[in-house]
Amino acid sequence: MLIDIKLNSIETQKKIKALGIYQIVGGLIGFIVIAIASFSTPTDKIVYLILPGLILFGFSIYVGKQTYVQNKNSLNLTIINQLIQLLGIYVGKYGFEYISGLSLGFTVDLSDKLLIGFNFHLSTLNYRLGLEPEKYFFSFNFVAIAIIYYTEKIKNGVKKVA
Repeated sequence: MLIDIKLNSIETQKKIKALGIYQIVGGLIGFIVIAIASFSTPTDKIVYLILPGLILFGFSIYVGKQTYVQNKNSLNLTIINQLIQLLGIYVGKYGFEYISGLSLGFTVDLSDKLLIGFNFHLSTLNYRLGLEPEKYFFSFNFVAIAIIYYTEKIKNGVKKVA
């Protein structure tokens, strides 16, 4: 079912624009982080750093722009963008963690001994492709779940058009 965002209250439109700005800013910060990291990365590995970062942070900026201008499918794209950021997981030599914006998370690290804690991140991308030592790590991003919940509330409050 498509959602016609344009037919809603000004307050709802402001909330949706705020979601869009958050995603755009998160993606831009991610681009800055990738640019800074590329200066310390060997040139033969730079494509492995830049390409996934461009895709993921670029997606966040795209979704943010679509949300800001309130295109019909933008709230669904926002949820997809946040779902990608919900979990960070490393099992053995492979893993993935992506944050575009803020992360306040709960972590469990089983690499050497059991470590449980909280973390805070600002736009980051970490992944392992089998080259690093084994790591067993799980993180859960509370900010992403809050944005998913908030977006669902907005979706439920907007007028639906068949």
